[in-house]
Amino acid sequence: MSSFGECIICGNPITTRVLLPCNHSNFCLKCYETLVYCYNEAKCPFCQKEIESDPVCTANPHLDGYEIERLKPYQHDQNFHIFFDDPEIICELDSYTRITCPDCHALFNNFSTLRSHVNEKHNKMVCKICFDSNRFLPSDISLYTREEFEIHKKQHPKCSCCDHIAFDQDSLSKHMREAHFRCEICANAGKILWFPTIELIQVHFHEKHYACEDPLCVMQGFIVFSTKVEYLLHQINVHNADPSILNDQIENKSQVEDQSDYPSFRARHTENMNRLLNKLNSEQNVNAKQLLSLIEDVDKHNITADTFCSEIRKLLTNQISDKLFPDIVSVILAPKVRNEVVRSYQGIKEVKKQLDHNEYLHSKKQRLLNLPNLFTKEIKLVQRRNQRKLF
Repeated sequence: MSSFGECIICGNPITTRVLLPCNHSNFCLKCYETLVYCYNEAKCPFCQKEIESDPVCTANPHLDGYEIERLKPYQHDQNFHIFFDDPEIICELDSYTRITCPDCHALFNNFSTLRSHVNEKHNKMVCKICFDSNRFLPSDISLYTREEFEIHKKQHPKCSCCDHIAFDQDSLSKHMREAHFRCEICANAGKILWFPTIELIQVHFHEKHYACEDPLCVMQGFIVFSTKVEYLLHQINVHNADPSILNDQIENKSQVEDQSDYPSFRARHTENMNRLLNKLNSEQNVNAKQLLSLIEDVDKHNITADTFCSEIRKLLTNQISDKLFPDIVSVILAPKVRNEVVRSYQGIKEVKKQLDHNEYLHSKKQRLLNLPNLFTKEIKLVQRRNQRKLF
């Protein structure tokens, strides 16, 4: 057979050309079948265009463009979805997808019978993990001696939560995401913890973090916080808890020395800052630089907690400031300043709530005062309609 250059995928000589609708044919028949059979790939490996119609497969060295070749009397195979001019091409494709013994070429219907055969007849081993991975054509399955197989098995990573053994790290990661549960709070702090079941991660949330047990939050999934202050603020802002529940926590925090020099505190502060920055980036028309400058000023006592909270209200809408406030508080280093900011912000919210209520009452009063005029207008309108009916 003549060669048409080297395959761009495996580097071997091309003996059968696979002409795609995009007019590329610089890959071998085996690599094309690997893409289709193993990876269900429907794109040209060279230009990545979608393959919208079946390719032309031939050993003819003189090919015209795809559209012209399609006008020629090629046969079509419904199983492999190709146009071909030589039955040997179908035989070659068929050989790639058959389960055969690499040593004696015996044919088998499934992997189990192949494994039994190579164990009994050749005293060798075959890897089911590799076979099930669908990364290779059945014809490319490898055999190992028992010693070789023990070495080979070590390259497949094991799941830390169950008995599953994956083909590689990518497939292991996919398995972990689909079958198990990762604590994102711990992950944000640089510690990766996986749990086999949803029940076990719930135990972890309650033992190590602060999980909201309100039925509304339970229905939505995992609503968990890394600090008690964040948890309490959530209870106040979302579940309308009494703001006084923060008092004991604030008093306790104010009695603790500044821990900003401790490595664990620094790691948690970095985690909190990254979370705040991510949320700021997701909000439109928010001046993140100005907000961070305000946080730095209040931390250094350049401005008071009252001024800080007032500026926050000016910089952000009420809805955004309420949503971001727990994250803003979490990046303030000094415990005493955090406490003052929380108190001040809650005070501003109470004042605004009262002002909104007063405005509502005033508006309601005005509507009541206008009722006589409205009734008078309605009565006159009815009288006019009745007069028209008389005429």
